[in-house]
Amino acid sequence: MALPEDAGAEHEDMLDDQEAMEAKEAMEAMRKFTDEDEDEKGEISIKSILGGDFLMSKFVIKQIMFVIFCVSLMILYTANRYDSQQDAILIDSLRNHLQDVKYNVLTQSSELMNLVRQSNVEKKLRTTDDSLLRNSITPPFLIKMDDDDEEEEERGLLEVVVEQDVQLADSQRLKEQI
Repeated sequence: MALPEDAGAEHEDMLDDQEAMEAKEAMEAMRKFTDEDEDEKGEISIKSILGGDFLMSKFVIKQIMFVIFCVSLMILYTANRYDSQQDAILIDSLRNHLQDVKYNVLTQSSELMNLVRQSNVEKKLRTTDDSLLRNSITPPFLIKMDDDDEEEEERGLLEVVVEQDVQLADSQRLKEQI
């Protein structure tokens, strides 16, 4: 037979078990009511993806910072690649422009060399009537100087200048006579 003390203890245990069951049922009802997921990943289905419900799962909420980090890296990588391609295009166009400029400079340099040749300068001087410059008739000669005395050097230069003036005047008279 059961002692009344044992019956009361069993009754209390039963009440505690009932209260625990009711608390468990209340928690399950609360979870269903608030749509709280027990597992971290949640239920992934086409309906939850199209509806956007998977975005509220605990797993996605915990990983959102990592996803933002990955997206920002992709944006930086894309921007860097675009910038480097633009730089490569600019470098290529500048190389082509530099080559064109080099060819133009080479062409102008050769034209200038052609214009300043002695024969071309003489032709230009012959065609202009107002030019006083003419070719020398007398051949060039060397001036020998003594290194001893500076005064002699100055006198020698004066004599050379005087001799050249005399020769130039003589050549002009000869041309006038012809």
